[in-house]
Amino acid sequence: MGKMKISPVGGVKKGSTKPNKYVGVDTTSGYYGIKGKYDFDGGTSVTGSVTQDFSKADVRYPGGSQTFKSEGKPNVSITVEKKFGGPKKPDLRKFIEKKKTGGDINKKVEKELKKETPRTYKFMKGLSPVTHLRRYLKKKELTNKSSQDRKKKSNYNQGGVAKGCGAVMSNRRKKTKKR
Repeated sequence: MGKMKISPVGGVKKGSTKPNKYVGVDTTSGYYGIKGKYDFDGGTSVTGSVTQDFSKADVRYPGGSQTFKSEGKPNVSITVEKKFGGPKKPDLRKFIEKKKTGGDINKKVEKELKKETPRTYKFMKGLSPVTHLRRYLKKKELTNKSSQDRKKKSNYNQGGVAKGCGAVMSNRRKKTKKR
């Protein structure tokens, strides 16, 4: 048997305007309803929702006030989905980034930032421009560092760093001609 999920949906938006100095309008609009999803075995699912819109406007003017209310017709939607093929493919970009940097770079950045400022780290975790800049620069620094490490290893494997110490493969050594 499959799995079923049901949840309420809704949203409200409030606002006010003053078209002129004598009239004021307070508005409230939104929607409410329920949505559900049923997953059948074999990759088929049915998704549905029933929602209704509403709005209300309170108009104030020097001689009194009026309230206008309205409700829309219920909106009903049903979707049937069938998944073909095997499991979902992983995101190739994330895999390449992990391979290049030797792990999840974002976790390393957070760890480094926490290490640098242990007392203020919790307070600076928000969306401030300074925090974003620090994260960006630290990520760039760690990416460059891992790139340089890869270049060093590659250079060593080709005989670039250790040419003089005898650690180079014999077929890579420069041979001198005897006269």
